[in-house]
This record gives sequence, structure tokens and C-alpha cells, in this order.
Amino acid sequence: MFSFYLLFCCSATLLLNYYIRKWTQKNLFICSVVSGVILSYVSCYYNEEAYLKFISFIWYMVLINISLIDVYTLRIPNSLTGILFVCALANGIFDNSVNVLSHILGMVSISLFLFTLCKVKADSFGFGDIKLCAADGLYLGLSNMICAFIIAVIAAGIAALCILIKKKKLKNVKMPFGPFLCFGFMLASLYGECIVNWYFSLY
Repeated sequence: MFSFYLLFCCSATLLLNYYIRKWTQKNLFICSVVSGVILSYVSCYYNEEAYLKFISFIWYMVLINISLIDVYTLRIPNSLTGILFVCALANGIFDNSVNVLSHILGMVSISLFLFTLCKVKADSFGFGDIKLCAADGLYLGLSNMICAFIIAVIAAGIAALCILIKKKKLKNVKMPFGPFLCFGFMLASLYGECIVNWYFSLY
């Protein structure tokens, strides 16, 4: 089974690298392939049906694409966000264990929070980040989505602190939030339940 995922990974990353290069004007083929190989391993050994593994693999690869494109362009393509929505809907249709209400709340909760922040303080977040949170909240569900967002905020805070130490200032430094969100989404999809259970065990 893993050989199939590895073959699929190599084919997919060829197409994905072409798409990344179209946006960033940079050849990130090695980065794409290495990421794809790692994620093909993760997807292959998920304890799920084959079609759910396929959906999760596509979801992971799109998140990697979004991260790379956002780093270089500070933009998140709507086409990739649309694919994430399709993955979330497909996962909801094929996975009988999905709690529909939890996933709808996951879609609305963080995206609505970010939208409200944008209305209060303009340009605090991009609309690409809001749409990304809506798509992945629908995929992850409420608890994993909140976990993912907290991870993203902590990771972004650490990165901002490193930039502050190095450059002595943050003013006029544009730091994309998309890669941190994607990191949080992927980590929460793998260990979200464990992290949430560990947190509540402290009380």
C-alpha cells in the first residue's frame, strides 16, 4: 500500500510544484517531494478506509502548497481553499463517525472570530486566512479547530519573538499567518484529541 502512496506522491508533487512555481516563480520541487513522501507515509498508516486516506492525503498536500505560496506571495489562492472545502465535504459524506454539528461549528467559530477582528482592526488578518479557517474548520470539527488555532497563534508568537530578537523591531515586517495555521491544522488532525485530553486532564 505504501508503494502506491509513494507513486501517487511523486506524481502529485510534479503537478503541485508546477502550481507553486506559477505563483512564486521559484522551483520548490525538492521541498514538495520531501513533504509529500512524509505525508504519504502518514496517510498510508492512518487506520481508515482507503478513500478516507486519499482524502486526507489531498488535504495535507494542499495545506503544504498553501504554506509555501503564502510565504512567498502573502496570498492564499481561492482555488486551493476550494479544494479544502471539497475534501471537508467528502470526508463528512464518507466518514460515518463525523459529528455534523461539531464540524459546522468548527467552520464558523474561528473564521467568524477572525472576521470580527478584521472589522474591529482593519488588515489584522487577511480574508484568505478567514476562508482557510472556514474550510479546515469544516474538516477538523470544533475541538480540533480550536486546538489548531491555539497552536498556530503560539507558533506565530514564537516566530514573531525570533524576528524581534533578530531585527529589534516588528514594524513593517510582513509575516504570513497561513503557514502557522496550516501547521496547526496538520498537528491537530494527528494529535488534536490527545492534546485536548491532556489539557483537560490538568484540571
